[in-house]
Amino acid sequence: MLFFSLEVPPEVSLNMGPCRPVTEGDNVTLTCNIIDGVPKPDLIHWFREEISLDENNRIMILRNIKKELEGNYTCETSNAGGSAKDSIEVIVDGKTF
Repeated sequence: MLFFSLEVPPEVSLNMGPCRPVTEGDNVTLTCNIIDGVPKPDLIHWFREEISLDENNRIMILRNIKKELEGNYTCETSNAGGSAKDSIEVIVDGKTF
């Protein structure tokens, strides 16, 4: 008897709310949606400018964002079939007085 193991690489899509650009002091929500993958990936890694962040949830909230936190954010996941990542540029406008 033959057994087949189906492995499908994951696909991810990174979304951000609210609209870009954001203003200093806003809360920014980054959502990493896992669209596909067999077996379904359960671990997500986050990076800012290719530096690993201590965050592995599907949703990352940047509270009271500051100008120095702007940059390229990436979520990455993997399974036995491969890995996938998506990135988004977070631009922070300074507060206007």
